[in-house]
Amino acid sequence: MNIIAASGMESVFSLEATQLKFGIGAAEELGWEITRLGLQRVILVADPILHEFDLIERIEANLASAGIQCQRFEDISVEPTIESFARAAAFAAAHPADGFVALG
Repeated sequence: MNIIAASGMESVFSLEATQLKFGIGAAEELGWEITRLGLQRVILVADPILHEFDLIERIEANLASAGIQCQRFEDISVEPTIESFARAAAFAAAHPADGFVALG
């Protein structure tokens, strides 16, 4: 018997990762992916710097064309604080959603 098993400590775990999609045109498939997951209302968490690339607006248009309701939350920072998490939680509570889309 090994030391971990003898101690009664858990030694086996599972890790399930979120699917990630990369490449030219990947953002244009977001509406289809959200619909495939059965979501109808999402909160879009986005870094405001992405306005410079028109990405936020493209994502919102893509979601709208797929019939997905979207509420945008941009009050984020590179290094989150307890206060920023509280603001995000308050926003999520005020805007019920089926899921989240994060850009940044």
